[in-house]
Amino acid sequence: MQTLSLIVVVLIIAGYFVSPPPPPGFSTTFVVLNRFGAMVALMVIVWLAASYRHKVAEQASSLADEQRKQDQFQALVESLPVQIWTATPTGEIDYVGQKLEQFAG
Repeated sequence: MQTLSLIVVVLIIAGYFVSPPPPPGFSTTFVVLNRFGAMVALMVIVWLAASYRHKVAEQASSLADEQRKQDQFQALVESLPVQIWTATPTGEIDYVGQKLEQFAG
């Protein structure tokens, strides 16, 4: 973030030297602060986009881990010589192994 701040300052200074003079009625300070505000807004947008991208990557990783755990559970259940099922604390059946499904229909 410090590098980005330094780039912003350099861009503001460079923009000041390559720009025409401020329009009548506007001070140089106003123009520089206006550019600074625009750069800060751009930095915030870049930061938000990077945060969003990081969050999406984090969720994708979490989903991949969950899928891997489900695959491992499935492989374990199917390797056992017994019929397996699971239920929620309220009694709803939430998983039925293939052996029990074949046996019970």
